[in-house]
Amino acid sequence: MEERATHRTNQEARDELAAHPARAGGTAMVRYLAAAAYRETMRNFFANPASGDRRVARHSRQVPHRLIKEVGMSPVGTPRTVARRDPPTLNARLLMGSGDRIALFALPFLLVGLTLNIAYPAVFDVGGPPVAGRVAALVVLAAGLAIWGWSVALLLANVPRGRLIVTGPYALMKHPLYTGVALLVIPSVGLLANTWLGVPVGCAMYVGSRTLAPAEESRMSAMFGAEWDRYRAAVKMPWL
Repeated sequence: MEERATHRTNQEARDELAAHPARAGGTAMVRYLAAAAYRETMRNFFANPASGDRRVARHSRQVPHRLIKEVGMSPVGTPRTVARRDPPTLNARLLMGSGDRIALFALPFLLVGLTLNIAYPAVFDVGGPPVAGRVAALVVLAAGLAIWGWSVALLLANVPRGRLIVTGPYALMKHPLYTGVALLVIPSVGLLANTWLGVPVGCAMYVGSRTLAPAEESRMSAMFGAEWDRYRAAVKMPWL
């Protein structure tokens, strides 16, 4: 009779847990654990009645603690929070930062500049460029692409794990990704294409980054607190 009553209580708890999973940390979970512990204790006792009350008491102490490890309950049956670390996932917004908004900010300047460049190519012509200018543009472009690639690699390695990046180009500037593209890549590509259009477009992109970056920095400050404050104070060129 005790076994049937325990089974009924246990089944009721299971049904309640299935119907209301959000209440798994409440009364239903406590009833379920109590019924399971009682049933296992009584089954052990009746399997070996000669052991007496001491075996029942010893088993009664063991069962709850084993269940505690399995379902995350405190020793008194009160639900406790179990820390759970989800596998790292790529957060597109954190990875992108303000890049999409900065691109939209610079897009009108690019469209207007391209239109003018097509209509009046002689105005934007840089004379070839000469060999020395081409070599200089290639060097600047290589530096910009290196900074961009290094920054992307650091973002992919650290952002999904919730780590603040303080090494590499981020030790020199807070936004090397935006700065490298705006001030190095775009102007050098323009010069190699025989136009100085890349210079104003790059400057417009830099202005956009300085306009929109504070909101991104506020999010970083909220996420990392004192760690962000130490990084901001230590970075070599905070205006970039």
